[in-house]
Amino acid sequence: MSQSAGPVEDPTLLQHLAAIVESSDDAILSKTPEGIITSWNAGAERMYGYTAEEAVGQPVSMLVPEERSNEIPAIMQRLQRGERVDHYETVRLAKDGCRLHVSLTVSPIRDSHGRLVAASSVARDISAGKHAEAAQAAELADYRRIAEISSRLTPTDDVQTLYKALVEAAVELTHADRGSMQLFDREAGELCLLEALNMPPRVWDEFARLSPEANTSCAEALRRAERVIVDYAADERIAGTRDAQAHLDMGIRAAQSTPLVARSGHLVGMLSTHWNQPHQIPQWQLHLLDILARQAADLIERTQTEQALRERKQELQQLNETLERRVAERTAEAERRASQLQVIAKELTNAEQRERQRLAQLLHDDLQQILVAAKLRQHVGPGADDAELGQLVTQAIETSRSLSAELAPPVLHDPKLVPALEWLARWAKQQYRLKVTLEADQDSEIPDEQLRLLLFQAIRELLLNVVKHAGVQEARVLLRHADDDAMILRVEDAGQGFDPAVVAPGAKKSSFGLSSLHERLEVAGAQVNIHSAPGNGTRVQITVPPARISQQTPTPAPIDLPAGNAPPAEAGDARHVLVVDDHDVVRQGLANLIEQQPDMEVVAEAGSGEEALELARRHRPHVVVMDVSLPGISGIEATRQLMAQLPHTCVIGLSVHAEDEVAEAMRSAGAQAYFQKCRAVEELVQAVRRLTPTQPAGHRVRADV
Repeated sequence: MSQSAGPVEDPTLLQHLAAIVESSDDAILSKTPEGIITSWNAGAERMYGYTAEEAVGQPVSMLVPEERSNEIPAIMQRLQRGERVDHYETVRLAKDGCRLHVSLTVSPIRDSHGRLVAASSVARDISAGKHAEAAQAAELADYRRIAEISSRLTPTDDVQTLYKALVEAAVELTHADRGSMQLFDREAGELCLLEALNMPPRVWDEFARLSPEANTSCAEALRRAERVIVDYAADERIAGTRDAQAHLDMGIRAAQSTPLVARSGHLVGMLSTHWNQPHQIPQWQLHLLDILARQAADLIERTQTEQALRERKQELQQLNETLERRVAERTAEAERRASQLQVIAKELTNAEQRERQRLAQLLHDDLQQILVAAKLRQHVGPGADDAELGQLVTQAIETSRSLSAELAPPVLHDPKLVPALEWLARWAKQQYRLKVTLEADQDSEIPDEQLRLLLFQAIRELLLNVVKHAGVQEARVLLRHADDDAMILRVEDAGQGFDPAVVAPGAKKSSFGLSSLHERLEVAGAQVNIHSAPGNGTRVQITVPPARISQQTPTPAPIDLPAGNAPPAEAGDARHVLVVDDHDVVRQGLANLIEQQPDMEVVAEAGSGEEALELARRHRPHVVVMDVSLPGISGIEATRQLMAQLPHTCVIGLSVHAEDEVAEAMRSAGAQAYFQKCRAVEELVQAVRRLTPTQPAGHRVRADV
């Protein structure tokens, strides 16, 4: 709206208008077309800081920033064209240099001829509104930024990448210089450093793990379970402490630490940002940080859960693969063993038939021929050479004894394995001229009779292999105990050797002897190792674990022998004898021999070890004539139990075997004498008399015969 420069005739109106202009909060001024200020109200003084005296006569350009100097000519051109400038938002300078956001309204002032003679300008300060808009825009930009950051925070298999992204986001939101992140170790109750942005390397040495007692922002936040903001130089709570000084030495002056609490309510970690200078964090930034912290906590918990699930899935997959592999291995092993058992069954049948044929031939060619010769000698008639007949009978007994010993050596009744190995060494020398060197721990015992028999057979088979395949006349047998108390049996030779692959389990072509031996020993709980090579000899080692050695074969419980009905015979009475043998003919022959003696009486006869113990309880004999080989409880075990409960009873051992090991086993069990049955006719009677002379009851004489 144009104003006329003509005179105003009403003085009252002029005064009224002047009062309005002067009292207005807006800055109102007038200027010439050349831009020289001609009037300046009180509002202009308050807004720009210039008094009227300072402003009037000065160019209006003193209020315009240099970058906006072209605005004045442009506004004047618009006024020349008759236009009015309404609510033009721009920036003006105050006297103190402060930049003010203003809204300008500029109107032309014309004379009566319509010529532009001046311009009036009304400026309203809109800086507060502009600052609010800027703050709002900045806050909106930060919300957009956190939304954009959130889009980048997605679960990932690389958790370290996720931790780094969270720290970078926190630093960006709080305009910090550095950042760090820790996970909470629930078991230890400590914070573990996982990521450090723009931190010196020493932080990993000094603050890798933090307890709640530490003097840092994160430790205090852990203690208080809330966000903490500290100034390491000015905060009285921690200033001057070692931890505070360490942060100052790293260039860190201020810090904030925000606990990361997941939706489940569990603390999962701590998110911290650090500034090199003292810093005040705006509330809206803290609000954004809280949003980020909630997202980070949920994301970390989710990532940890997914990682745990992946690990568990991988474990289950590995277990499944292991199970499938083991099932396949067991199936293959079962099939291999089934095939091996078929071969073993066939070979056992063949071996049994071969053994039958060998025994039949031995009986026919040797024992039967001797007996036929004895029979023929008997029919020669009166006057036949009784000495020659006795010699034939003795030879028959010796042949049967040798055959019996080979089939079931009596030394196997002894829990100690060394006597059986010594017997094997002599047997190999006598039968095959194989010299066997034995190195053994004398105290090695195998309580399990079945295992003892299996090991004995294994060593015998290995020695036979040396005889058949090694091409040497010497072998070495070793028996010792390892550090873990396992028993080691080893058979070695320096012979031809072979490729161990041909006897490995599953080999298409394998030696039945070694393969079968391997199978039988493994079933019994032992381990077999074969070391050999063509031309380099053979070493077969059998290892029996301690647990297997300690197992015992179930044996009948010792028979309790309470006091019998009759006390021991007094001195001068007939010698009471109990005869024990599982063969009726032999037992009756022994009984008849003893009954023919005027000072002896057979009080009972027994056919087993159990029966012998029971009859001993009843009759309390002076002497027990005990066969070694008995069904059930052996003669050795029966003697041991008898002597433990009836120590005044004398035991004489009998057997067809002459081995020293058998005699020693009987004597160790408590027998006072031992005889071969073929020699027992006269010597047995004499031994009974020597062992029970006319002496005070209870005194025993040892007869080493």
